[in-house]
Amino acid sequence: MKTLIALGAALLLLGTGLAGCRNTAEGLKEDTAKNVHAASQAVERAAKKVDQETNKHAPQAKQGASNAGQAITLTPTVKTAIVADSKLNDSRNNIDVDSANNVVHLKGHVVNSALKQHATDVAVKALQKVGSNAKVSNELAVQKP
Repeated sequence: MKTLIALGAALLLLGTGLAGCRNTAEGLKEDTAKNVHAASQAVERAAKKVDQETNKHAPQAKQGASNAGQAITLTPTVKTAIVADSKLNDSRNNIDVDSANNVVHLKGHVVNSALKQHATDVAVKALQKVGSNAKVSNELAVQKP
């Protein structure tokens, strides 16, 4: 039964296909032209959307690249200066250095407030040596041993 229905449908399509053969080539040509035009418009819309998204996120990408550059240059510069300083290079002090958005962050703890200020001075001097205008944010806690 299913085979008979399928055969009947195929014959019906074949009959209408033969009757419309002359028009098929012309219709195909028109359909192709319409589809090409629609595809071109879709590509243009997609390209505009990509441009908008790229421009929207470009400042974030630029900032991310800047932060990465600072982490590669400023962080080790300040960390090296702190480790080289005999007052700060003490096992009772724990100073971590991070850099982002043109700010060097000193985190952790030192044993007294004089060392906290000294850490800022050492960091500022190290940044000046390399010609950086980055700021220093001293977030060190004073923690007595």
